[in-house]
Parts: sequence; C-alpha cells; structure tokens
Amino acid sequence: MKIAFICDTNSSFWIQQYIENVFGNNTKNRLSIYSYKFEDTEYFDNHSISLNFFDDIYKENNIIEKVTSIIRYNIMLRRQHRNYDVVHVHYFGPVILWRCHRIWKQSEVKYISYYGSDLLRANNLILLINKHFIKQATQIQLLTSSLKKKFSEVYGDEFDDKLIVQDFGAPNIQYIEEIRGTEDKTFCKKCFDLDTDKIAVGVGYNGGLAQQHLPVINEIIKLPRVILKKIQIVFHFGYMEYTDEYKKSLKDILDNNEIKYIFIEEFLKGKRLAELRNALDLFINAQITDALSSSVLEYLYAGAVLLNAGWLEYDELRNNGVYYEIFNSFDNLSSKLMEAIEADEKYVKDKLEENSRIIYQMYSWDVLSEKWKQLYRTKK
Repeated sequence: MKIAFICDTNSSFWIQQYIENVFGNNTKNRLSIYSYKFEDTEYFDNHSISLNFFDDIYKENNIIEKVTSIIRYNIMLRRQHRNYDVVHVHYFGPVILWRCHRIWKQSEVKYISYYGSDLLRANNLILLINKHFIKQATQIQLLTSSLKKKFSEVYGDEFDDKLIVQDFGAPNIQYIEEIRGTEDKTFCKKCFDLDTDKIAVGVGYNGGLAQQHLPVINEIIKLPRVILKKIQIVFHFGYMEYTDEYKKSLKDILDNNEIKYIFIEEFLKGKRLAELRNALDLFINAQITDALSSSVLEYLYAGAVLLNAGWLEYDELRNNGVYYEIFNSFDNLSSKLMEAIEADEKYVKDKLEENSRIIYQMYSWDVLSEKWKQLYRTKK
C-alpha cells in the first residue's frame, strides 16, 4: 500500500513522530510527504521516505502568482504519474490541498486529521473552501470531543458518518518516563539554570501572542509580595514568532515588580524537552483556543499542577478524572495561583500521581498507535 501525507506545515516534528509510532521501520518506498520545506530531513532520508517540497505560497503577495503556482505544481504531479492508495492530510489547509489536488482526487481513500487551530482559528472563507474537500473525504479524525463539537457547529450533522474522535500520542511521554528514575525535579531545574529554591511557574509553551503571556503576568503581579518571592516565571519561547519588543514588555513588568524569571528560547525535543516538563511545578495555560495540546498533557504527566483557562474545554480530561485548577477569567487567576501554591502537599501529590497514570493510559503512543495503524489495514 502506498500512502501520501499532505502536511500544511514547514515543521517535520509532528509527522515524524506520527510515522515513527505508526509505521516503525516499515516505511521503505511506501510513504511520500508533500509539504513546505523541512529544515531537518535526516530521519526521512534514512527511512526511504519520499519528500516533495514546494515554495511557501503564503509568501506570494500577488493572487495571480498564487494561482499560477498551484496550477504549475499540479501539472508537475500529473507528469510524475504517482498514484496512492491512501492520501492522509495532517493539519487541514485548503491551499495546500488545491496544490496537491491531483493526488488527492485520484486516491481511493482520503483521510483528514484536524490538529486544532486549523479548525478553531480558521476564518469563514477557509471553512467554506474546506467543505469541498470534506465532502470527498473518507474519514475525518478530530483529536477531541470539543473539536468535534466545534466541527458540528460549523457544518451541522451532514458529515457525522465520517467523523471519529481519535487523538495522537503525546510525543514526549516516553522521554519523561525514561528520565524519572535518574533525574528528579531539582536535577531538571538545574539543567535550565532555574532557582531550585523557588516554585517554577510556566506561562504558555511558545512565544506566540495567542499564549496571552501579558494578561497572565499582569495578574501574577497582583499576588502578595511574600508569594512573589517564592516563584520564578518560566517562558518557553522555543518556537512561534515573537518580537524583541514583546519580550521586553514582559521583562519590564517583571523587573519592575522584582519577580524572578527566565526565557528559554531553544527549540527543545526528546530528553531535553522532557527535562523542562519535569522541571516545572505549575503550568498556566491561558491561550486563546486549544483542542488539547501535547504540551499540556506532558506537563500533567510530568507532575506539574495545571492552572487552565475556563474557556478551554478539555472534556476528555475532566470526564476521566484528571485533576487541574480552572480560572474562568483573568480576574481570578491570581487567587487560583495563590491557592495552588499554598495547597496541602500530600493532597496534591496524590492527585498528580493519579494524573500521570490517567494521562499514560489515554495519551501514550504505546496505547494509541494501534488505533492509527488500523487506518492503513482496511480500506473504507
């Protein structure tokens, strides 16, 4: 069976994780990827996975140039005479599907996997264009029940027979598990030059404005001085674009209030990222929208207390008994944070250990990989 992945991204990380856990070493001359250019291709080259890159059409300002680029690429695909049994879209963007329309159209089996923001942050025009491809899809995978709910709000019940809720594994659970026996929280804090005598409070998991670092910080500074002296704010700005001015605005607020902080601007993966997950004591998740990010799951698995915005509905976590604190508006964030800092240690420790067990059973690739393998064993 020959399979093509169409990925609306220039990052190889997620598709590599998926292939590693679903296909293992059974990749030679079976898999092709159509995407924007990856910076790191070593894994794909070593596993004989065909890479087909094209220029970033979003950088084209002229509409004629955009359309011409799409037509030119489809002509090239037609000349190559490549046929696939399955086409699987990872992160659903209509522009990239029009660009790869030939291989999409000729495939018997067509899958679409929504990642979250490709639905939650899509404008009305994109949602309308996407419907053309949704009608042709064999099956549509949505990572959470809240994402399925959002899909139904947009498209009604017309495509209900195509929908399944199926999540990807959190990629760093295995690395967190590996370091647990040898690297405790103090050791992991030292890996990032964190103050081992302070409570490490993570704010967001990338540098994007959607993480809402500023509103969070503006609430944290309202805490009593005795509490502020106990904490260190950790910003992981390893990816997503941000400006020096934005970073400076955060630093100025924290400096003016004599709050200790650190920016980690390295893109982390594997063991190094697992160490960061294990280093934090609390994690504040206040982003604008989210399906259910692996970063949140991994902090929960590593034993951090999650303070989660009430507008982010994580039904799977709540319904399965995962412990986390909710702030329904920024106005009550500071009080929730103080409660978390002063909570009974034994009570919280027991809750966090149970969190780890639940997260593993729900989101480890050890448990989930078999469900994804089924997609390629039977044609629907």
